[in-house]
Amino acid sequence: KLLFTDILEKRKRAVNKIRRHIATDTGQSEITEDNFLKVVNAGHLGFMAKQVDAEFFDGKLLKTFEEKGCCLSFCMGNTCGSTAGSCSYRQGIKPSERVSLTIKMMPKVFIKSFKNKEIEIHAVDNLPCPDILTCFFMTFCHEVVHGIVFCNCKEYGKTDKGPGIWKGI
Repeated sequence: KLLFTDILEKRKRAVNKIRRHIATDTGQSEITEDNFLKVVNAGHLGFMAKQVDAEFFDGKLLKTFEEKGCCLSFCMGNTCGSTAGSCSYRQGIKPSERVSLTIKMMPKVFIKSFKNKEIEIHAVDNLPCPDILTCFFMTFCHEVVHGIVFCNCKEYGKTDKGPGIWKGI
């Protein structure tokens, strides 16, 4: 288990690498709500996944997905609404077929939030995030966790069965 301070440091390091990667890829040194759709694309999500793997899973996460037969893909949604990201899965028809995991991020949710100047402090799950890319990355990490659960707990499907207590909020 990581200390909260370690999580913050790892997140900061990952976001800085992502920021540099996007800047190198697009020539944009700053990522804002005004240029977000132009500079951040689905291809960058794969790089983000590699940073999550490197910082939080010692390079074992993507390899484990592969070993467990889970195929991870990424896309950017173009819908409006309040859902910032989602992770869905599709089980193969035959037992030997791979599980297809899709992480979809909705950039318009982040853009709308950051354009709203009445919001003084932006946050993801009550954790402050100082800029649009950090908020986006934090939500992306949340969706990766859903992917981990879907990949490792296939036998429970989308049910309330399995380990844990499934009562209350």
